[in-house]
Amino acid sequence: MTQWEELLKRNLIQGRLSQLYERKFPRHIRHSLCLCIESQDWDLAALDENKARACFHALLMYLDEQWNHSLQENNFLPGPDFPGMKDYLVVGKTCCYVDCTCYLKDTYNLSLFFLFFLILLFLKTQKHFQDEPLNLAVILSECLQEEKKVLASASEKQGCGSPAVQQKWKELDRGVNELKRQISEVKKEVKSLEFLYENLDYVQKTWQNKVEQDSGLAQSNAAVKEGCLKQANFIMQTKQMMLQQIVNILNQAEQIVAALTDVELPEWKRRQQLACIGGPVDTSLDHLEEWFTAVADVLIQVNQELQKLQDQSKKYNSPDASSFPRETENFTLSLLTKLLANALVVDKQPIMSSLPQRPQILKTGVRFTAAVR
Repeated sequence: MTQWEELLKRNLIQGRLSQLYERKFPRHIRHSLCLCIESQDWDLAALDENKARACFHALLMYLDEQWNHSLQENNFLPGPDFPGMKDYLVVGKTCCYVDCTCYLKDTYNLSLFFLFFLILLFLKTQKHFQDEPLNLAVILSECLQEEKKVLASASEKQGCGSPAVQQKWKELDRGVNELKRQISEVKKEVKSLEFLYENLDYVQKTWQNKVEQDSGLAQSNAAVKEGCLKQANFIMQTKQMMLQQIVNILNQAEQIVAALTDVELPEWKRRQQLACIGGPVDTSLDHLEEWFTAVADVLIQVNQELQKLQDQSKKYNSPDASSFPRETENFTLSLLTKLLANALVVDKQPIMSSLPQRPQILKTGVRFTAAVR
C-alpha cells in the first residue's frame, strides 16, 4: 500500500494536507501518480538537478504509458486526464490576468492594445517544471515529508503505537480466536454425539427384533438392556458437558461483545468526530469489522449447534427433550441482536458534495452525502 493510499484509508487528507496541496501541487495529480511519485527519491532529487531531471522524465514516461494504456482499452473518457497532467508538468498554468484598464481608455489605438495583450499573455506563460525540474523535486519532497509527519502524528494521537492499546487489541484477537477454537470443538462433539445416538438406536432396534425371532436370547436381554442404559447415561453426560461448554462460549462472547459495543465502537466514533474537523486520526474500520464478523459467525454457529442438539433429542426420544435449555438459545440470540444492532455505522460522515476535502459543514438547504457501511 502506498503512502497516499494509507492516508486515504485513514481519512487524513483533510486539514493541513489539503491546504498544502492547494498551495503547492495539484491533488488530483498526486492521487493519479501516487505509485510513480513514491517510487522516486525526491529528497535526493531536491539536492541534485540531474537526479531531479531523471525523476521528472520518469513521471512523463509514466503518464505516456498510462495514456497509451487507456487508449488501447478505450476507457480514456471516464479516466484521469493524463494529457492535462502532462501539460501542467511541462508547460504549467497560463496566467490570463492583465491589468489593462489604462489601455482601454485609448480606443483609437485598440489594435495596439490587443497586440500588447498577446505579448503580455505570452510572457506571463510560466516556464514550468520542464525547465526547472529541481522545483518539482523540492515541492514533492516537502509534500511527502509532510505526509509522513501527518501519518506519524495520527498514530500517536490515535494510540495505535501505545503499548496499552496494542495489548488491548491483542487480547481481543486472542479472545476471538479462542471462541473460534471452542466452537470448532463443539461442532466435532455434536457429530460424535450423533454417531453415539445412531449406534444406541441401532442396537436397541436390532436386538429387540432378534429377541422376538429367537426366544433363546431372552436370557441375554437383561445384559443388553443394561449396556444400552449405560450408553444412554454416557450420552446424557456428554450432552450436559457440551451444553456447559456452549454456556462458557456464550459468557466469553458476552464479554467480547460488551468490549466491542461499549468501548471500541464509541472510541472509533470519537476518532471519526475528530476527523470531521480535520484531526489527523485513524478512522479505519478494519479491526472492528473483523471482530464483529468473527463474533457474529461464532454466535450463529452456536445457535446452529443448539438446534442440532434439540433435533437429536426429538429424533431419538431423549428424556431431556422436554427440558432442553431454551434460555441458552435465547441468550445466544440476544447477544447476536446486540452485536448486529451496533454493527450498522456511518462509515463516512456527511460532507459537502462540492468540497469533499473540507471539514464537516452542515447548513440548512445545503446538499450533503453520507456512506453507510
